[in-house]
Amino acid sequence: MAYPLLTDDTSLKEILINNRIYIPTFWPNIFKWCKIDSLEYKLGSNLIAIPIDQRYGDNEMRFIANIIINHINKSNKLNTQY
Repeated sequence: MAYPLLTDDTSLKEILINNRIYIPTFWPNIFKWCKIDSLEYKLGSNLIAIPIDQRYGDNEMRFIANIIINHINKSNKLNTQY
């Protein structure tokens, strides 16, 4: 099971993967079959399936959540500085 997070932040998926959190890419064929401005392409590119299944306990879920929260906080700080 996974929580489907739809985001325009293309770096979040890479950060999660770099922290050894498995994030699958669903429907890789979409990138060949669909136009770049289509909804299907956007879903394939921007959907991050956050793992939330029964294999993970409180510590693992906190670890994943903290990575996401820290990334969002860093991104917000960067976006508010001029």
